[in-house]
Amino acid sequence: MLPQLDLRLLTYFVAVAEELHFGRAAARLHIAQPSLSVQIRKLEHTLGAALFLRNTRQVELTPAGQVLLDESRRLLRDAERIVGITRAAAHGSGRRKLVVGFQANAAAELTPQILSAFQSQFADVQVQMQGFDFTDPYVGLADGSSDVAFVRPPLVVKDWLGLETLFVEPRVLVVSSSSPLVAAAPRTRSAKSCGSLSGTPPSSIALPSRWRMNSVMTMAGSAAVKAIW
Repeated sequence: MLPQLDLRLLTYFVAVAEELHFGRAAARLHIAQPSLSVQIRKLEHTLGAALFLRNTRQVELTPAGQVLLDESRRLLRDAERIVGITRAAAHGSGRRKLVVGFQANAAAELTPQILSAFQSQFADVQVQMQGFDFTDPYVGLADGSSDVAFVRPPLVVKDWLGLETLFVEPRVLVVSSSSPLVAAAPRTRSAKSCGSLSGTPPSSIALPSRWRMNSVMTMAGSAAVKAIW
């Protein structure tokens, strides 16, 4: 028989795993530290696995603990979502919501068509677009802030992510007319490899207004826009 997982114990475990300190986790959970230690030992006994390496100086996750942390976060998010939609249905507001995360202009060309096609098939689902900056590589998916997202690679693919390529486009490199790259390739649209850019400092994102697009070169390779969930 499979062990019965208590969501309360998983909440305790996540707090300790994130704090890596039983005292801070207990304060965060508003319970006594000895009680928290007992609950974590109870969870370890239920699962038949050590979740933490403990000594007098630090607390570390075991490999089993890291797996449980990833899965527990997902399970707790799902549990919260289930409670939310059930309560909404009970109060007569049964319309579901889909949060679509995006960064910069990823899939900007296709977004209206994608949303239109989705709404035509799922008219009862409310779609909410949510922008994220580049400090969040998973565009809200890791913490449950979004349900699906549009991104541009590179992206470290986790085993909990689904990935679908929407389209692939060429890369272009914009340089000033005085760049050594222009001297090496005088034709404005000649091909350049990524390796040839080694050691070339990138420009600031906030470009001075006096800068103009002097040269455009097609780089070897391409960039893809992907949907992840």
